[in-house]
Amino acid sequence: MEAHTRSLPFPSRQRWQPLRSGLINLYRYDREEFHYEEGRLLLRGNNGTGKSRVLALQLPFLLDGEVNAQRLEPDADPSKRIEWNLLMDRYPERTGYTWIEFGRRDERGQDHYLTLGCGLSAVEGQTGVRQWFFITIQRIGKQLELVSHAGQVLGKDRLREKIGSAGQVFEAAGPYRRAVNEALFHLDEYRYASLINLLIQLRRPQLTRRLDEHELSRALSEALPPVSAAVVASLAEVFRTLESDRTQLESSKAALAAVEHFLTEYRGYAEVAAKRRAEQVLRTQYEYEAALKEILTAEADCDRSLTELARLKADLERLSAEEHALQAEITAFHESSQLREAHTLEQAHRAAADKRRDADSAAADLADASRLRKSCAEEHQRMRANLEHRQLRLAAAMDAAGEAALSAGLERLHREWLGAFDAEAAGEGTLKQARERIEGGIQTQIEKMECVRSLSERFTVARTQFQRASDERDRLSGLLDDARECVTRAHGEHRSAVTSFLEAASRWTADLTELPLPFDQTFIDSVKEFCDKPHGPNPFATASWKALEELTGNFAERRAYLKQLETTQTEKLIRLETEHEGLVSAESLDEWGRGRILELQAAIAETQSQLDPVIDSIEELKRREGILRSEAHTSPADDGVRAAYDYSVAVARHVESLRSRMNEAEEYVRQKRLQLDQVTEMRDRTVEDLGIGRWIDDLDSLKDRVTRYRFALSSVWPAVESFQEAQSAGERAWTHLELAAAREERQKETLNELERRAIAAELARDAAGRAIDAGSGEVLQRIAQARLRLDQLRIEKEEARRRYHDVEVRVTRVDERLRNRTEILSRQTDRRDTAASSLRTFASTGLLELAAPGIARGEPLTWSTTRTVEVAFELVSRSDSIDAGDPGWEHYQKSVPSEFNRLTQALSAQGCRSSPTFSDDLFVANAMFAGRECAVDEIKQILFDDVTTRQMLLDAREREILENHLIGNVSRHLRELLYAAEEQVRQMNAEIESRPMSTGMKLRFVWRLEQDATSGVAEAVRRLMQMDDEWSPAERQMLGRSLQQQIHAVCSNMKDAGWQEFLAEALDYRKWHSFGVERYQDGVWKRLTRRTHGTGSGGEKAVALTLPHFAAAAAFYRTAHPLAPRLILLDEAFAGIDADMRAKCMDLIHTFDLDFIMTSEYEWGCYQTLPAIAIYQFSTRPGIDAVGLTRWVWNGRQRSLRDGAAAKSDEMPDETSGRSDWVVVESKILPK
Repeated sequence: MEAHTRSLPFPSRQRWQPLRSGLINLYRYDREEFHYEEGRLLLRGNNGTGKSRVLALQLPFLLDGEVNAQRLEPDADPSKRIEWNLLMDRYPERTGYTWIEFGRRDERGQDHYLTLGCGLSAVEGQTGVRQWFFITIQRIGKQLELVSHAGQVLGKDRLREKIGSAGQVFEAAGPYRRAVNEALFHLDEYRYASLINLLIQLRRPQLTRRLDEHELSRALSEALPPVSAAVVASLAEVFRTLESDRTQLESSKAALAAVEHFLTEYRGYAEVAAKRRAEQVLRTQYEYEAALKEILTAEADCDRSLTELARLKADLERLSAEEHALQAEITAFHESSQLREAHTLEQAHRAAADKRRDADSAAADLADASRLRKSCAEEHQRMRANLEHRQLRLAAAMDAAGEAALSAGLERLHREWLGAFDAEAAGEGTLKQARERIEGGIQTQIEKMECVRSLSERFTVARTQFQRASDERDRLSGLLDDARECVTRAHGEHRSAVTSFLEAASRWTADLTELPLPFDQTFIDSVKEFCDKPHGPNPFATASWKALEELTGNFAERRAYLKQLETTQTEKLIRLETEHEGLVSAESLDEWGRGRILELQAAIAETQSQLDPVIDSIEELKRREGILRSEAHTSPADDGVRAAYDYSVAVARHVESLRSRMNEAEEYVRQKRLQLDQVTEMRDRTVEDLGIGRWIDDLDSLKDRVTRYRFALSSVWPAVESFQEAQSAGERAWTHLELAAAREERQKETLNELERRAIAAELARDAAGRAIDAGSGEVLQRIAQARLRLDQLRIEKEEARRRYHDVEVRVTRVDERLRNRTEILSRQTDRRDTAASSLRTFASTGLLELAAPGIARGEPLTWSTTRTVEVAFELVSRSDSIDAGDPGWEHYQKSVPSEFNRLTQALSAQGCRSSPTFSDDLFVANAMFAGRECAVDEIKQILFDDVTTRQMLLDAREREILENHLIGNVSRHLRELLYAAEEQVRQMNAEIESRPMSTGMKLRFVWRLEQDATSGVAEAVRRLMQMDDEWSPAERQMLGRSLQQQIHAVCSNMKDAGWQEFLAEALDYRKWHSFGVERYQDGVWKRLTRRTHGTGSGGEKAVALTLPHFAAAAAFYRTAHPLAPRLILLDEAFAGIDADMRAKCMDLIHTFDLDFIMTSEYEWGCYQTLPAIAIYQFSTRPGIDAVGLTRWVWNGRQRSLRDGAAAKSDEMPDETSGRSDWVVVESKILPK
């Protein structure tokens, strides 16, 4: 890069404004400066050229010092690391600087400068950066250089040496940030942080896309001035007089809080203890009731068993008597003569009965065999029908599979294995072989499809690549044609720029009066060479500076000589005039004196006549030197020639690059054409070999058909198996039918034989009956009846004897149980009495009242057992949600004594002395307080009464202080702030109202009380807006009460703050209100919310968000120091806003007197509403690791190309500025 002559800008305003800023060894910049124009700077260019990088590394970073991505990066992307801006993934180690220079001119015309900067250092492999900051009155490039003559960037220690006493170096962001605030803004720490946050909000990319009502209101509110710290301090001093009372109150409150804290734990202890004792009482009561109930039940069982025992004894005696009588009767019958004949008849009867039973059994077996035969016949018919149905299903499945095979191109495979398939004769092996062969054929077909599909995909890829290569070749051809036209135009522009430059040089040289230039052949040749290739310095500038240096030296020598003459003549004139005045003032003069006066007058006149030409010569030298410097400074600028030449060279290189790329593209197209032909030939040959050529363009359809064939086969195989199963089932049914028919025939033969035998036995029985007399039959009948009754009596007697024994055993057991239950009842009564006594003792300690207030009525020690049980029932029902298990009880047993020790320590300031006791293993917390022994709940009530009284007295004194002081400075100050805020809102509305959108939409700010503001705050604001001499006593009391409530609410939320912080927060009128923005459209004002904001057009939404943030920034600076800079930052500014409204936004920025730095892809910022702005055009080029910058300046009327020189400047060489000053453009030229 060539060295440029760069001039330093000078301030023109009394307040601080940014003059210039720079980057050294950061991002793609070795060394670069950005010169502002009247405090304004626009960075424009395509995305990716690094505009936002410059913004991120400059502002508000140099006002904030924080390097975390949420504050450093415009888009707050946490993935962006600060060290990347140094290392950029290719440097092992790098150190760089970012800096900004502010300047102002005071009322005496003296210039002041302040430079802020930050050094950054990063090492590969280490997270984060080392950083240091500096503030100095030195100017970079004049009194301070951040790069040594050897090209090394200064480290922290060398920087400290260079700055010396002209500034300060900081190693942490906090002290640096405070120093910047003190030097420029003079805000308190909180407001400075709010200002930085507002700048970060404004800098967000495309700010106009998001609406956050609360954030916007907060930004506008924080822009208002806070309550004066002096007013707050004076009021805080008065409140500190109450500190003693407040300390005592806080001590009592702390004691009360300690008691309440202990009571919470102690109450839990009492609740668990009460529930455990109540549950014990109920448990023993339930056990007592259960024992009593068992005794009553046992006594009833015993009575019933004794009654049953007596009845069973009587039944046994009766059955024994009847048994003896029947036995005697049977014996008498056996001794009679008629019994022998009866035996013969009895045997015939028995034989006939046996034969009849055999015949009946055979008949039943025949009936079973007949039913089985009919069932088998029915089953055989069902199997035949099922077989026919399965055969039809198999035929249908075969037909469907055949059609699917035909459509899938597998008809030959299908005919081979299923065309003549005999399902009746086919075995399991045959079916398995057919299934495997067909599945293999299907898989082969699928593999063919996949092979062809792969080739088709390769064909498609090759064809797409060929088409893309052809398109790229055509595109490059068009770009090459355009670039060639650009080369022609660029050469023409270069010639035009040279002509303009030479014409300007001709006009300049024609007007020269003091500055001589060499117009010899060498100079003319250098001018021609420069115009052809402007690589070196401008010959006119070189010659003018050389001549200026020589003539300035000559003028200096001449001036020194004339000054010496002036000094000599002046001293002589002074001596003559002194002597002349002395003689003239004498009272009397002799002749010599009068003559001497005449001589002196002549000498004075002569000396004066000699001095005047000297003075005139000096003035003439000054005039000529001024003309000389002016002529040297106004030498023709060569930026146009350089820019045109650089552009022509860049475009020519671009043409060469495009030509090379065109040749590469032609070769690439040829390769892709060859690949396409090869793939096409391979695909066609493979399709022909595989025999699926007719589906080449519809492989998906073929795949679907193969799938349908496979699906059809999934119905064939089950159908075959089902048919074969049905065939086997039919055969089994026929076999079962034959077996059943044979069994039926056998049973018929058996039944006929047994029926004949039964009939013969019956005939024999009838013959025997006719041969015997009636008397023998009657005897046999009576014997049979007696024996039957005797058997029944014996069974009944045995059952009665068994039951008698069981009842006798039961009576014995019940008697034993009664004795045991009586003993248990006695023990349960003792346990119940013990549990009830424990509960009564617990209640007498007062713990029951603490656990369950109101339940312990009367004197607990006098409660009966029944009353104690009733209390236990009520207590358990109340404490249903309490966990009284062992872990919880153990926790309380350990924690309560230690908590009580802490309580007594906390109450020691109140003269409390602990006196705990143990009652029935219970910890009873008592203490000596106020001269007597008190329970903890009594101590709580005493402290509560004390706190209430002290609070009431303190509130009364606070209200008295507020009422007395509100009439004075506080009320007046708050009134002034409220009026000033409303006036500021009116002014902002007036400025915005004068700039409506072309659509008719207007905006306005509203400043209202918060929606959740209490009625006391609303009434206080209304009263504060009145004059204090208009307040009545009641109004003064109301106001004091409202502010007191506000103060108390703040105190409760800010425990550790002091009165200064309490009152500053409580009296912060800004937090009583909220800002809103309303939009006027279609004749109606509507509040701008997330919902209503989304109903506007893109431009209206953008304006509705942009203007309020401008107003917030202006309001912030309005309350800052008068000399403070008034910066705002905008990334991708005015996206979505039309040109007319952008001009009005620029006018509003100018009206609000805001300096800015903004980035944009398309914005030029050239509006008549904006008097001046510096514009840097960013451009990059592939393969060149640099950013090209072109500086333009808008002066309110026209945009012109500049080299960064100010109208009034110090000249200085910029040897390594990092500028490239070229712009690469494909098929377009930057507007000028």
